[in-house]
This record gives sequence, C-alpha cells and structure tokens, in this order.
Amino acid sequence: MRFASLGSGSRGNALVVQSSGTHILLDCGLPMRQLMQRLERLDLSLADLDAVFITHEHGDHIKGLKALIKKRDMPVYMTYGTAVKGSCDHLPQIKLLEQFSSVEVGSLS
Repeated sequence: MRFASLGSGSRGNALVVQSSGTHILLDCGLPMRQLMQRLERLDLSLADLDAVFITHEHGDHIKGLKALIKKRDMPVYMTYGTAVKGSCDHLPQIKLLEQFSSVEVGSLS
C-alpha cells in the first residue's frame, strides 16, 4: 500500500491511497487544476482514480468535488450528514456510508 498527500491545510486537503492497482482519493479540497497537477507529479491522472471518500463537509475537504465528478464519473463515499451539509445529497455518484460498515473498492477495503 502506498499513499501520498496532494495537499494538507486550510487551502485544500487531498490524499491518494494506492494498493494493487486501485487508487482512491481521500477528500477533494483542491481546485481541479491543482488536483490534476499534483496527480501528474505522481504519474497519475483522473482516469486512475477509482473512488473518492469525503471525511467531512468543510470546504478545504470538499470544494473540488463537484468539478471532479463532472470530469470523471466515479463513486463518492460519505455519510448522510456530510452529503446534506456539503450540498451533495442530490448527486447520483454519492454512496452513503453506514456507521461501522465496510466498503470495498478494488483491492482496498
């Protein structure tokens, strides 16, 4: 398993987790251009991402999400509260997380 921080702080948070060809994005608080540039530094692109997990609805964790899913349709996992507070509950890509339940995306669980 490998991971890399694409951004951490009040200007935007995002982390890539990779295992056996599966790539997930943990939070999407970066503007699209920055997200793409930082992925490229790791020899990755939006096409490599299999899913996004959002930890909470603060702007520095979610502000780039809608632009991302316009460019790359993929499942986005978050809790119901985060979806509602982040104004994402209407998006078809949203997969609601249940408390204490597990989720499998490719080789990651």
